[in-house]
Amino acid sequence: MRFWPFDKQTCNIEFMHADFKADKVQLHHLMFDESNYVPNSEWTLEDISATTLTILNFSVIIYSFKLKRESSFNVLTLILPITFFGISSVVVFLLPAESGEKVGFSVTLMLTMTTFLT
Repeated sequence: MRFWPFDKQTCNIEFMHADFKADKVQLHHLMFDESNYVPNSEWTLEDISATTLTILNFSVIIYSFKLKRESSFNVLTLILPITFFGISSVVVFLLPAESGEKVGFSVTLMLTMTTFLT
């Protein structure tokens, strides 16, 4: 969560045949056919890799997926409105008390922001 919503993730999936040792069964990886990949609105697939290892005399395949989060949705629906409301609440206190329209001004700003979000 340190770099959210501009983060990148690496997901590893390990396959191992636990019943037989590597001298009996040797696993081999097949690379993914990227033509079957369905794009996602939240994540972008940057890279796929696969390695075959022998760990503790067992054959292991490790698939590694590198994903990048699409941040535009989170920026437009969370970060910008929160920043705008925070700044507008400070600006309301800068208005002179004689104007008498602090609450009306604040409500107008919030209604304007919600109109842009919908």
